[in-house]
Amino acid sequence: MIESISLERLMEGMRQNAKIENYPWLFDALNSGKIKIYTDHGIDDILPGFRVNLKKKYSNSRWKHFFPQLVGFPLYLFFHRFINPQCIYVTFGNSISTYILMTLQFIFSLFLKPRPHVLFDCLWETNRSLRNKITVAVRSFLVHQVISKVVVYCQSDIIKFNTALKIERQKLIFIPYHHTLEEFSIKTTDNGFIFSGGDPFRDYAPLIQVCEELQIPLKIATHKVSELDYNKTSDLFVIRPTTPQVYNEWLSSCRFMVLPFCSNIPRTVGHQTFINAMLLEKPVVFYNKEIAEGYITNGVNGIVIESGDYSNFKDAIFKLYHSPELRLQIGQKARESILKANLCPEEWVLRTYNSVSIP
Repeated sequence: MIESISLERLMEGMRQNAKIENYPWLFDALNSGKIKIYTDHGIDDILPGFRVNLKKKYSNSRWKHFFPQLVGFPLYLFFHRFINPQCIYVTFGNSISTYILMTLQFIFSLFLKPRPHVLFDCLWETNRSLRNKITVAVRSFLVHQVISKVVVYCQSDIIKFNTALKIERQKLIFIPYHHTLEEFSIKTTDNGFIFSGGDPFRDYAPLIQVCEELQIPLKIATHKVSELDYNKTSDLFVIRPTTPQVYNEWLSSCRFMVLPFCSNIPRTVGHQTFINAMLLEKPVVFYNKEIAEGYITNGVNGIVIESGDYSNFKDAIFKLYHSPELRLQIGQKARESILKANLCPEEWVLRTYNSVSIP
């Protein structure tokens, strides 16, 4: 029986205005008492009622006056193991509360065997600063001592996390990410423009250059407008930040999506973006083969170009833009691959929970 689980940020960004009825397996488990969920993330609007247990047991107690939630939550989870010895922990890999929980597990490992602990959304990076080197060393030590599994969202991340972040390979597990479109009513069209979006590790310069040379309309949803060099008076380009609604409108009405990434990125990103596009039968061109590993078969359900290969990148965009049959073929295969892999939020949650056995 799984009792103490952190859903910290697990549902954040997963869907808009979700209802608990959309998670029948979880709803039944909660009603039957098999699962109790405690979280330090305010997900009331996403899954109403999920936070009530923690509010009653933590926010309305003396803990609120002695410990900030940052410390109180990991303490609460850790000591709950004495109430339910079968508990496991599933927490967001970047939060300070997770580091505190890992530290508690390590300190008490002299007397108690650490409980299974899974980390997800590990937005870890490396650089040459002393602070980062210390963080990498401390984190790799704690992971070695008390963490059962570290979830990554791309096959290439297993090598990156192992070599650059010093995470043991046997602790790394690839669990494909999920789409986030179930709560949106989306009708797809083809308005003749290419769409791209996102901020981390994107390199939009080659895409802008291709579209300028081929005179193809381009829309980019990004906050890095000031960093981009392009003809702002040209009718070809619409580049600006957007709301989630506008983002999905652009995605659903584009001819296809292009995701250009920098080379030698510290970890992969953009999984949700291209999975959503594929589910909508929009072909996706990847300008970085690492991002596509584990999801794309080149030429079948997407197009993959090596970073820096500008000539093939330009040729691929030209061919796809002017080939309706090819777009239809790749788009259909893209959607089929997402449905076959069952990349829905519920399945991702289950795969994350099931990544570790309960001793």
